Amino acid sequence: MSRTAAPRAGELFRGAGHAATLEAIADSHGKAFYSGALAWRIAAHARAHGGALTEGDLASHRADWCGTLAQPFAGSVVHELPPNGQGIAALMALGMLQALGL
Repeated sequence: MSRTAAPRAGELFRGAGHAATLEAIADSHGKAFYSGALAWRIAAHARAHGGALTEGDLASHRADWCGTLAQPFAGSVVHELPPNGQGIAALMALGMLQALGL
């Protein structure tokens, strides 16, 4: 696959580094993303590009699981996460489409 053009239909992408990263995350049930070598590489990349993210930021992160917002659309119900994410914008757009009969 060319690094300067979009892939063609049916073209395969093989990213050994990406695969190893995803396997490490899966094998550790997500812990590798927040601590250890992968977290160090993420923070080092951020630092190298002027970012402020640190290994400590990753290690101290805790997900806050919450209820969803829902919007009926086209005979289904679409669920999204509430703010501070972008889900509310998607639900509002679906509501507008439905109100317009689209």
